[in-house]
Amino acid sequence: MSMVCIEALAYDIAVNNEEGITIYYNFINGGSELEITSNTRYNPSDSHIRTYGYEGFESITVPSIVNYSGKVLKVTGIGAHAFDCFSGWGYSMDSAYYKIRSIVLPDNIAYIGENAFEGCRDLQSIVLPSEVKAIGNGAFSRTGLVSIVIPNSVTEIGIGAFSFCDSLEKICFTNSTVSIKIQAFRSCPKLNTIEYLSEDISAKGPLYDFSSSFKDTIVVPEKAYQNLKENSEWDKYDRIFARGADKRLYLGIRNDYNSIVGVNGINDKNLILVPHDEEAVLQRSNSSSNEIYVTMNGESSVLTPDNPKMFVKPSSLHSLENNIIYVIDRDVSEENDYNIVMPSSGKLLSLIGKDNLELVKRLKVVGDINGTDILAIRNMSSLEELDLSVANIVKGGTSYFDNYITSANTIGNSFFKDMSNLIVLYLPKNGTSILSNVFDGCTKLQEIIIPHSFASIGPNAFSNSGIKKVVLEESTGTIKINTKAFENTSISTLELYRDYTGSLFGNIEALQRLTVDGPQTSINEEFQNCNNLSTLIIGSNIKYITLTTFINFKSLEKVIFKDSNIKIELYNSDGFPKGPHVLFENSPIKELYWGRDIYGDYSSNHYSYPFYPYGVFMNLPYLTNLSIGDAITKIPSQQFKGDIGLKKVSLPDGITEIGSSAFDGCSSLVELSMPNQLKYIEAGAFANCEVLKSIEIPETVASIGDSAFAYCKSISFISIGKNVGSIRRKTFKGCSSLQEIRLGDKITSIGDNAFE
Repeated sequence: MSMVCIEALAYDIAVNNEEGITIYYNFINGGSELEITSNTRYNPSDSHIRTYGYEGFESITVPSIVNYSGKVLKVTGIGAHAFDCFSGWGYSMDSAYYKIRSIVLPDNIAYIGENAFEGCRDLQSIVLPSEVKAIGNGAFSRTGLVSIVIPNSVTEIGIGAFSFCDSLEKICFTNSTVSIKIQAFRSCPKLNTIEYLSEDISAKGPLYDFSSSFKDTIVVPEKAYQNLKENSEWDKYDRIFARGADKRLYLGIRNDYNSIVGVNGINDKNLILVPHDEEAVLQRSNSSSNEIYVTMNGESSVLTPDNPKMFVKPSSLHSLENNIIYVIDRDVSEENDYNIVMPSSGKLLSLIGKDNLELVKRLKVVGDINGTDILAIRNMSSLEELDLSVANIVKGGTSYFDNYITSANTIGNSFFKDMSNLIVLYLPKNGTSILSNVFDGCTKLQEIIIPHSFASIGPNAFSNSGIKKVVLEESTGTIKINTKAFENTSISTLELYRDYTGSLFGNIEALQRLTVDGPQTSINEEFQNCNNLSTLIIGSNIKYITLTTFINFKSLEKVIFKDSNIKIELYNSDGFPKGPHVLFENSPIKELYWGRDIYGDYSSNHYSYPFYPYGVFMNLPYLTNLSIGDAITKIPSQQFKGDIGLKKVSLPDGITEIGSSAFDGCSSLVELSMPNQLKYIEAGAFANCEVLKSIEIPETVASIGDSAFAYCKSISFISIGKNVGSIRRKTFKGCSSLQEIRLGDKITSIGDNAFE
C-alpha cells in the first residue's frame, strides 16, 4: 500500500443551479439541510481566508431546494466566506473575483455566515430573505452596497457586518429588537440616513449601537415618537424625522444652546406635520428663538403658534446649520393674501383700500409700479411676503421715503427701510440697480436672490438687516458691488454665480459659507478678511487663485474644488518664492474634495507645481475626510505631506502617478486603496506612514522610487506587481514589522538598503 496525501474537499456536494452555475454546499442539521460554501478549504490561521469557486460570475441565483441522491434538501444558510472576494491587504487576486453584481437568495435562508460576501465591490444591492435571523461578522464588509433593508426576522448583526462599505448611504430597520454588535457599520463614510420602520420602538433601539459620531438623518414612524420624546438619549442625534402613513415628515429644530425649539418655545415637544415632497429652505428666525422661518417655491412664513404655515423637503435639510429633531399637524391659511394686476402705475392703494393696508400679509404685484405704490407697500405694517418678480418699477409718483422718488428698474435708496415684518422678498426680474440702505431695518428678512438682470449694488445696501444669505443669480454679465455693500450685516452664506467687480467681501465678518461658481476665472484677495468662513466651494471656471487669499482662516473646515478639466494656477502677488507655502496655511481643513488639478506654468509672478516647491494641501493636520475626483490623473509631489490626521485614502482609477513625498508623514494613514491604472510611485511617496499595515501594488505599476515606503513601521506584508523591474534603494527601509514579501517575476535588482 502506498500512502498519498490528499487534501480534503471544502464542500460536501456540488450541484448546478438552473443557470448552469455550480453551487457548492455543506450538509447541516444532520444532513437534512444545506448551506452554501465555496470549493476551497481555507486555513483559519491564514492572514485572510481566500475562497474560490464563483470566479467571473456577475449574477448568481441560489436555489431554495436541491435534489440530490433522491432527496429534496432545503438550502437554509450561507456559510462563512462562501462568496468571499476580499484578498486581504497586500494580496493580489484575479480581477474576476470582483464581478459579482447580483445575488438572489431564497426566502428560507436563516443565516448569513461571517465574511460571506466580503470584498464583493460590485455588489450594490441585495434583498435579504424574510426568514434570515442572523448576519455574521463581516458578512457584507467592503461590498458596494448603497442601501440595505434589514428584515423584521433579523435579531442579530455581527461585528463589522457592513464595515468599510464606502458607498453605503442608507439603512432601513424593520425590527425594534435587533442586536447590533460593535463596529457593525464602521467606516461607512457616506452613511447619512437611518430609517426605522417599527412603531414599537424600544427606549433605546438599534440606533444606539451606532457610533456616537453618526450625526445625520434618522427617520422614525409617527407613532414611535411618543417613545422618543421622553428619552433624552435620542437628543444626541442631529436630525430625527417621523414619517406618517401619508408619507409626510415631521420636524422641529435645535437652537444655538442645544435646546429644542418648537412652536411654543424652548423644549416644546410638540410635532409639526409638513408635506414630504415639496422643495423648501428652512432656518430659524433672526428675531426670536421660538420662530422657524421657511420658504418654499414662493410660499414662505415664520412658523409660530399663530402662524403655522410650513413646507419642507428632506433633501434640503442636510445643508442646515441648525439641527432637525421632531413633528404635528398645522393648517395652511390663505387669509390676507393679495394678487394685484396693475392697470397702471400709482393704483395699488385704491385697488387694496386704505383700511386694508395694515391687514395685508402676502402680496404679489404684476405690472407697472411707481413711488406712490411703493409708499402704499411701505404702509403695510403686517406684510410678510412681497413678490415683485413680475413688477416693473417706473419713474414717477410721489416720494416713497423722505424725498426719494422711483427711477426705472431701480431698487431705490431706503426702498424697504424699517419693514420689520418682511420675511420673504422677490425682486423684479428686470431690475438693474440696488442703491444704498435698501434693507435697513428689515430684521426678519433672511435671504435675497439678486436676479441676473442686476448690474450694480450700492453702499450699505444690506446693512442693518437680518439677511443671512445672498445669492447672485447666474448671468453672463458682470455686477459691480460697492466696497461698503456688505458692511454691518450678518450675512453667513454668499453664493456667487456670476462675475463681480469692485467689491471687498472681507467686510462680511459673519460669512461662513462661500460659493464662487460663475464665469469668474480668478479669486484674488477679496475674501481675505472673512475670518469666520467655514465652508468654501470653488467653481469649475476658476483658473487663478492668489496664495494669500485663504491663509489663517481659523474656522475653515470644508473645501470643495468642483470637478473640472480647467487647471488652477496659484498666483503670488509678491513674486516667487515669497508668500505662504500652502494655499490653506494655518486653516483647520477637515474635509476636502479635490476635483481638479491645481498648478500651472511658471512666469514672473505665477507659479505652482511643477515649479512651485510645495504641495498645495500639505501640513493640514486636521484633514480626515479626503475625496478625489476623476479629473485627477496625478498626485503631485508633497501634495498631502504632513497631513497627520488623514486615516483613509482611496485613489480614483484614473490616477497613473503618485509624486515624490506625496503622502510623506501621514502618520495616521491606516487604509490605502491604490488605483487600477497606477504606473509610477515616486521617491518617498508614502514614507513615514507609520500605521499603514499592508500594501498591494497594482499589476500596472512599472516603477517604485527610492524610499517610497521607508519607515512604514507597521507594514507586515507587501505584494509587488509583476511589472516592477527593480527595488530601489531604501524603498522599504525601517519597515520593522515586515514579515512577508511577494515579488513579481520581473524583478532583476534590489538596491542598497532596500529592506534595511
